[in-house]
Amino acid sequence: MSPWRPVYRVTYAPDRSLGWTVLNALVRRAVALGWLEKNPWPVGSIRRRPTDGGRIDFLTPQEWDALLHALDDGLRWEAYALQACRAPRAPSPDAFRTLVASSLDLFTVQLGTASRPGEIVALTWQDVDLQAGTLGIRMAKVRKVKLVPMSPDVRAAIERQPRGLPAAPVFTRPDGKAWTTDSLYRAFRALRRLAGLRASLSPHSLRHSAASWMIAAGQSLPAVRDALGHTDIGQTARYSHLNLDGLRKAFETLENAKSAFGRHPGATSSGTLSTHPSVTKGR
Repeated sequence: MSPWRPVYRVTYAPDRSLGWTVLNALVRRAVALGWLEKNPWPVGSIRRRPTDGGRIDFLTPQEWDALLHALDDGLRWEAYALQACRAPRAPSPDAFRTLVASSLDLFTVQLGTASRPGEIVALTWQDVDLQAGTLGIRMAKVRKVKLVPMSPDVRAAIERQPRGLPAAPVFTRPDGKAWTTDSLYRAFRALRRLAGLRASLSPHSLRHSAASWMIAAGQSLPAVRDALGHTDIGQTARYSHLNLDGLRKAFETLENAKSAFGRHPGATSSGTLSTHPSVTKGR
């Protein structure tokens, strides 16, 4: 077999790591089987594309309200549907509008439970306890279930769904089929476009929105960690910069403490506290 010579050098790994991981595994396997003489991408030859450092993109409450009312303008919908439904296998404008409208309850529950899109798609009636007012969100990513109390909006969205068998999904499309992640993203894109929101927003942004609103309202990081189902509070810490009021109060406390420190009877000129006489005697 002739040596494999790349025509050009790859300098960046693809943005989506899954495809790159699969391709790299196939190449390593081909080398192990002798189909390739060597790995064309030796260790260190591929650099990750620079990222934005984990930027969090979330909706403001005003943007969420705009999303909920995105279908109110009939003329705007008709103009959008002419473009969105012109493909040969695309649904009719009326059918697509019904699909998009039905997704709003699902998005309401996702926001109200700070969950991932797939977790709400996978929600079944056995996960719903209307008497206790809780939902059991099965978090496949971390293999655990988080128990979430239902807010009035979440409960109303759940009760609007036709009740099914315990193993049946809570949310189904108007045609009776289960939602898929693809169809959910398609519905969200339509709402986002109609509401005039930025293209970077996605269904997963609703989970970021829930966490961001909690932090901005003054909730503690441990409380938000539990709401998100994070296993490591370090994952939650990236939202902490949003609590400006909390930071402001913390620094005000620091300033007050600094002023009070100088008035402390045990304070010395070097900035240390002298030992209380009673403590000295007891040594």
